Order: sequence, then structure tokens, then C-alpha cells
Amino acid sequence: MVEPSRFIERWQEQILKGILPKLLQDYSLIRVSPDGFANRNIPEASKRFLIEAGLPKSAAPYLSFTDLADSLRPVWEIWGNPDDWNEADRLRLSRYYVIGSDGNSGNPICIDEADGGNIVTLEHEDWFASVMFVNSSVPQLAEFLLLFNGADTEQQIVVELEQVDSDALKEGCFWRYELDAGVDV
Repeated sequence: MVEPSRFIERWQEQILKGILPKLLQDYSLIRVSPDGFANRNIPEASKRFLIEAGLPKSAAPYLSFTDLADSLRPVWEIWGNPDDWNEADRLRLSRYYVIGSDGNSGNPICIDEADGGNIVTLEHEDWFASVMFVNSSVPQLAEFLLLFNGADTEQQIVVELEQVDSDALKEGCFWRYELDAGVDV
């Protein structure tokens, strides 16, 4: 897994180097304050990564991590009105903390506290009932962002992605879907 300091270096070298100056802010890294993890059972490696390096405001394929602003918040604090959420929904979704969203469909990208810190998307069209696996951890998500955003061809990165987090390329998972859909890398 990529270390936070190495991720920052690689993000600056690979991604920010080729960005127009007026767009640099869109690709800057957003960090979470150590206080942003209060009462959150998130793996230490993911906490450390989000505190020390963070994730980019935006990255291919149409991902946004602006929801990281201050702290990890549950879905019901970000989506809809507080009155939209009954106690059963809050309990069902209490394991998911939003870190970003998928710009193609608008689904939240979350850390699943109850499943070892896996990164998942929740389908907003079915009131967050459907869950799609993204990555096994925040550091692995970050490594995927580097590889996906810095690759010249799909063939070039598939082997590297497989080495970083083979579960993320399985059928029915977010990255497999993106690659199968022919998203430009």
C-alpha cells in the first residue's frame, strides 16, 4: 500500500504536473482533521492516510471527495433532509461514513466501518440499499486513483491494479464496471 507521503509526491508528480493552473484547485488534496474521526471505528491505516495525505477534491473517473471537508459523516447528514430519515434507516446506514461521491451517478462513496474499512458506493436510487465494493481500504483507493489517472492505456494499468487490490477488479465491483464501460484512462 502506498504511504501518505509517497502518495502526495506521486499525486504532485503524475497528476498536478499536467494540470492547467486554473484547474489546480480542483485536484488539490483534502485532509481530515484527527478530530474528524471521533467515535468512528475506522482502521488506523485509513485514518492515518486521510489525516496525512487526504484524497483529491476530484479525480477520474468522475469522482469527488469534497465530502471529506471536516470529518467523516454518516449518509443522513449529507443526503436529503434530516426529516427524510427514520430511525430504522439511520440504524441500517450507521456503518457507512461518506468520503465522496461518484459523479456519474451521484452515489456516495463510503467507508464501511462494519466491514473492516472497505470502501463502497451506496445506490441512492434505491435509498442506499444496494452496496458496490470499491476498494479494500483508503490507501488502496488512493493507489487506484494514481494508477487510473496516470495511465496511458487500460492494458497498462490492469496488472498494476490487480497487484494493489485484486478484490476491486472482481465482477460487480466499481472498478471492474468502470473498466468494462470503457472509461478513458
